Parts: sequence; C-alpha cells; structure tokens
Amino acid sequence: MRVSVATLSPLSRRLLLSSVSVLALVVCFAVGTRVGAERERARDEWADGRLLSTAIDSVRANALDSLPSDELIRRAVSGMLREIHDPYAALLRPDTYKSYRGSLLGEGQGLGLSLRLQGTLLSVRRVADGSPAALAGMHRGDRILAWNGVSVDDKRPRPESDSLRARRDNTDLLLWRAPFGDTIHITVKRAAWHAAAVAESGLLTDSIGYVRLTTISQHASTELAQAVERLEKRGARQLVFDLRGNGGGLLEEGVKAASLFLRKNDIVTSVVERGARKSQVYRATGSRWPTMPLVLLVDAGTASAAEIIVASLRDHGRALLVGAPTYGKGVVQRVVRLSPDLSLRLTTARWLTPNGNFLERRTGTGRAATGGILPDVLLDDAGVHDPAGVPREWSTQSVVRTVAIADTAAMQALREGWSISPVPVLEERMRLHVMGERANQRSRSALAQTSSAQWSTVATRLATVKMLETQSLNEELVRYAARDDAAIRAALDVLVHSAVPVTASRDMDSLSAIPASVRPSLTLRVSAASTALDIWLAAHYRAVQLLPDSARATRMLTRDDAAWPRVESVGDATRSDTLYAVSFDAQPDAPTLRVGLRVRLAHPSGGTSATWVEVIARRPFCAPRRAGALPHDDGLRYGWAYLALASRDARATTSMAYRGWLLADATDLARR
Repeated sequence: MRVSVATLSPLSRRLLLSSVSVLALVVCFAVGTRVGAERERARDEWADGRLLSTAIDSVRANALDSLPSDELIRRAVSGMLREIHDPYAALLRPDTYKSYRGSLLGEGQGLGLSLRLQGTLLSVRRVADGSPAALAGMHRGDRILAWNGVSVDDKRPRPESDSLRARRDNTDLLLWRAPFGDTIHITVKRAAWHAAAVAESGLLTDSIGYVRLTTISQHASTELAQAVERLEKRGARQLVFDLRGNGGGLLEEGVKAASLFLRKNDIVTSVVERGARKSQVYRATGSRWPTMPLVLLVDAGTASAAEIIVASLRDHGRALLVGAPTYGKGVVQRVVRLSPDLSLRLTTARWLTPNGNFLERRTGTGRAATGGILPDVLLDDAGVHDPAGVPREWSTQSVVRTVAIADTAAMQALREGWSISPVPVLEERMRLHVMGERANQRSRSALAQTSSAQWSTVATRLATVKMLETQSLNEELVRYAARDDAAIRAALDVLVHSAVPVTASRDMDSLSAIPASVRPSLTLRVSAASTALDIWLAAHYRAVQLLPDSARATRMLTRDDAAWPRVESVGDATRSDTLYAVSFDAQPDAPTLRVGLRVRLAHPSGGTSATWVEVIARRPFCAPRRAGALPHDDGLRYGWAYLALASRDARATTSMAYRGWLLADATDLARR
C-alpha cells in the first residue's frame, strides 16, 4: 500500500520529515566518523616512527640489491632533507661535523699550507701562522719535491687542491729552497692550531691600510680590531677591507665585526625565526672607527655573515662596495645533534638588512645578476689573483722553464745583495736578467710559443715574487700583488681621490688659518695627497726611491743650491686644479715649502700669475739623472716633489699652460 505525502495531515507530514532528517544526520555522522577514523589511522601509521623502521627492515631483508641498515637510514634522512627544499641542509657525519665545527671555532685544518701549481711544479704560496707547517720551519716560496716519499710529479695534484691535509700524525716533505737551491727534508707533526681569521694585513700606502678577513669564526671580530689598530698606529687613516671569498660563519661575530665601523646602537641586522611574530634586532655595541673611510671588496664568494657586514655598512652609508655581486645567503643555520655520530644542519631563520630587506640567493652574473648585494663599483674581474700566476694558455714546458729562469734571477739577487733595491729598480734588473736568459739557445726552444713582451713581464713578476717570498716580506708582497688586483686598484683610486675634507686630517699645520675662500678647494685629505704624490713619482721616475721626510731632508731642502719647484704635471680633466712640481739641486735660493703654505705661480721668464695655490703634500726622493737610466749606471740626484691645489675660483681654464711654471713667492699662512 502506497501512501502519498500529500494525503497526510500537516502534523503527520512534519513528523515524517523530522524522522527522515534525523536518520540522514545519523547516517552522515556514521560515515564521517568512519572516514575520519580511517584518515586518523593513516596519519598515525605515518606518524609512528616504527613505520620507517619497519620499511627499512623490509628493504634490507627483501630487496634484491639492498644496503646496510645505517646506510639506508642515512639515505632516508637525506631524501627527507631534499624534500624540504633547503639547499643548505645536510646530514653531518663525525668527520664532516668536526670539520664544520672547527671552521666556526677557528680550529686549523690540515698542515696550514696554501699551495700554487705552476705546470708540474708545486710550491708553497702561504704558511699559516702557528700551524704545524710553520712550526716545522716551512717558508713561503718553498718548492715541494716529494710528499711522504712520493714524487709530486707522480701525484700530479690538481690546481684546485689548495692545501695538504694531514692524514696521519707525521707528514714527510722533501723541499727545494732558495736562495742557494738547498734540498731539505722536513717532518710536519700533526697538532691542533688556531687558524687566524685575518689572512693578510698591511699598509698599501702611508695612509691606506689593507685587511683581508677570510672567515667569520670565533674571535674574528677581535682579530679584525687588532689588525686595524696596528695599522692605525702605523699611520693608516683609511682602510681597504677585503671580504672576497669569505663564506661567513658565526652571526654574532659578523655583528661584532660590523659594529667596529658603525655608530653605537646602529642596527646591524634583524633575524626572523620560524613562527616568530617579531624579529630579533642586533645593534652595534663595540664602535671603534665610525668615521674611518672604508672600501669593501666583495665577490661571488662573499656570503652569509660576511654579507651581514657588507649590508650593514652599505645601508648606513659607511662604505663603498667594489667588486662583483655577492652570493646572497640571507639565512641562519643551526646544527642539531641526532646521535654521537650524526648531526643535522638546518636553516632555522632569515636575516634582514638594516633597511629591512631580505637577501635572496644570487642568480646570473655581472650587471644581469639578481639577488645578493650589488657593489657600487662593478668589476668584470674582481677575484683574488696569485701574483705568481702564469697564463693558462702556456704549455707545461714553457711554464716550467720560465719558473726556472725566474728562480735563477731571484737567487742571484739574493746572493749578490741587490734585492734590497727599491722595487722599480729591482724589477728593471730582473727584466734584464731574464731577457738575457731567454736569449740563450736552450731557453729559446722551450719558450718559442710565448711572445717576448708577455714573457718578460711574467718572468720578471715571478722572479720578484720569489725574492719577496724568500725574504718573508709579507707586507711587500701584499703591495706588490695589489698592482695586478683590479679590485684593490679601484679601491685605491677611490680613497686617494676621495673628497674627504682636509680639515679632518691632523697632518696639516695651522689649518684654522687657511682662508675660507681657499678651504673648499682642498678636497684631498693630506694623507691621500701624499699617496697621490707617491703614485705620480713612481709613474714619472721609474727608478724612484722615496725618502723619509726627516730633519736631514729639511736641511737638504733649504740648502743654497736647491731649486725652485717647477710644475711638471697637472691633474686630469676631473682634477685640473692639481699641480705636481719637482725641484732638484740645480738652482739657488730655494724657498722652504712646508705643507700648509700658500704659494704663487711664477712664469719661468719672471712674470708672476695672480693665481695662488696651497701646498698639501711633499716628498723627498732620489732618482737617476737621466730618464730610464739605472742608478748604478747614471748615479742619483736628490729632489723634492710637491702636490699643490689651486682654489676653485682661481683655477685657470687652460691649466695645462702651468706646466713648466714655478712655485714661488711663498707665504706661510700660519703667520698671517
């Protein structure tokens, strides 16, 4: 019997619909409960660590090509790390963990050697202070003939192998050493040692210091501060801070290193951790040199904590960046110990620049690069180069023969004592020696593929580097290498010609007495002006030897047979108010030109210009009597070089006409 809902009374219809709704709810609840239970059960299965253990046991027991349990676990964890798409995550085994932890703590790895490969010849490029190699008596420039009884020619190490790793307690080395070509045996004993974060430091000029920081390990900021302080005591007023190849390290040390050059409480960086609503702000606390002019050198190897330094100094306007775009590692990592033998390295936070920007990983190169930190002065070749490098296109035979000739020249210079000559003189003598060697028949066949001009340049450089290394003249090596380093040259150009008010310098006498109308023209710091003068002298007098500005030199300046300074050169188009003048001992009545004097320009015929210039630097020197001659052939003559600046309102539009004019009619502003 079928009953139509339409025939039911209203009350019956309401009761029927209520019953159907309740039944539907009961059914839905039952189905939902069952589905939810199944899902929960599935989640429980995957959440249970026993499932992973069971899977690994099953693979080990049943798979056709299985692996040991520990290897299966390692690969399972490695697969998990790949799935979270963290490029810096890694599973660290004991040796890897020890190496990683040691690099952060500044613990030295291996023997403490950096090597260079020239053809088949392997030599020591650098020996780390306090390392096992240094304690054993190894020197820069030593050539390694054999390692643990095996000839280097047989091992044929790759050029990228930059250090020897001590795999046992003692490492036996057979070395060749200049200047007498001795063959010696050395045993290097493996030991714990501290790897300094500051790899190189020194004065590039009288007033410009150089520091290269290679890692941000524990105490790196302290070592950096000590290096800069030593340079400052020696006269450094500006700094080239080299962070090329610095892969970073400890965040806190990076903050401390940046703080040295910032004002107190300046923001260095902010760190945003997982799930945190607010960032943790790191501020500068140990300010030491908040106004020192800085140039930072960076490249694609500058990363992580090193980029924190770069970003903070850039955002606060404290430094000019020179080089190539940085790596772009704007994250923070931590290591989690899983067991005594295994650890996880995971990314746990991001850091922000003082301006509040995240740093993305760099892609592309040059001006097309995105991510990282783009320098202010972008260079095509910003890398650190070995001053004893050889052209890649040269044959092995040419390289080996060239190195042998360079070694012979260096050893002769050391044995005969003329290695103490100024570098320009030394290089000229080296060039004459190596060209004489090339001329003999035995060398000609081995060097047939190289042009004479290129070969003489390379061979002279190799001989000079060998001589400096053998004498352990590390600072001289830094300065010599800077000549072929595009980034350092660019940094010097910036600092030497930087528009730093001269009144900030303590080197100039009676600055307050200089009229305000003249003061704006003095845009070079006195120390930078001295550097510019040195560069000019080296360029115009190839065998120039700079002398100290001493009391004896002052007596020489004021003697009766000294000359009025004659303008020999003027600045380029951007510095046409810069005048370089030189006086020798040819004419009488020399004025006493001290830094801070106001001087008129006098025409050689006797007429006097209305233009006044200010002497801002001077340098006594000696040079051969004829251009291009060597001191031992022509003798020396003594002179004074001056750098003077004309005030901008008096600068002549035809400043080139001042070449040959005299600096005369001196008036000491201190007496006015």
